[in-house]
Amino acid sequence: MDTGLVQIVVAIIGAVSPVAQELIQRGKSNGEFIARPDESLEQGVSAHQSASNTQRTRSFLDLAIILLYAAFFSIIISDSLLVSGRVPTSEISILFKICFVAFITTTSLVLSWYWNRGEAAVGILSLTTLLVL
Repeated sequence: MDTGLVQIVVAIIGAVSPVAQELIQRGKSNGEFIARPDESLEQGVSAHQSASNTQRTRSFLDLAIILLYAAFFSIIISDSLLVSGRVPTSEISILFKICFVAFITTTSLVLSWYWNRGEAAVGILSLTTLLVL
């Protein structure tokens, strides 16, 4: 199998996995409440209130740090996938591919920040970047 193709597959899986992880976790939490109909309403309400009380608020400082990480990971991943070891050319297709990598990376990190899972997403993308290199 071509190593370039493997790098692309690893990069796509790594960039999408923080968002997929949150969606799976939200689906499980919704399913747990429906799966236990014998639970009283008061217990469900108190559990929801305690969970909402422990949630962190979103900070613009955290968003700024997440955007710095997104820029860093986008540069490293796009350099590793598209630029490294090739003759430098200024083709429009390479520019679009680099913008696509930056868009996917930034979107997954910003969504993770919105869901208060920024640290996990940064960890997953750092491992993805390590594997792509």
